[in-house]
Amino acid sequence: KELLKLRGKAKNDFYQSKYDHYKKFNLLALAASGFAFIILFAVDFDAYQYLEWDSLMRRILLLSLIAIVAAVYRKTDHYKIMCTLSFIVVHAMIWDNIWVTSYAPLISHANEGFLFMGFVLMMVSYGAPLRYSIIAQWGLVWDLILSNNIMHYDDGLF
Repeated sequence: KELLKLRGKAKNDFYQSKYDHYKKFNLLALAASGFAFIILFAVDFDAYQYLEWDSLMRRILLLSLIAIVAAVYRKTDHYKIMCTLSFIVVHAMIWDNIWVTSYAPLISHANEGFLFMGFVLMMVSYGAPLRYSIIAQWGLVWDLILSNNIMHYDDGLF
């Protein structure tokens, strides 16, 4: 209730201290999820029924974004920049999951990736302002709608 009454510098100071408290958790969550995202290559193998090296390369591409976050993390600790960048990386993982699974003959495995990304989005939200988290969570809904338009689920997901 008190948070809703904060304005201006007091509100910015609160969110900055919140981010400062969770910033290492945020970076570790992004790094761990990036490596776990690569492990989803095993699910890709099940979907393709053979080793699809393009799928692995698409998944590894996300590590470059996480490296950018780590570099920016060393330069600034401003919560608005870092929270926005963190959410962009998580949504990039979602878009990459859509990209990878859209080429697979069996698209039902996309659900594992989306579930995983939902948890990552929740973890990254710990250090973010509520407004940023709500926008990012609604972005997940739009990402799922986008994926349905690309992959046309036949199992009644949408």
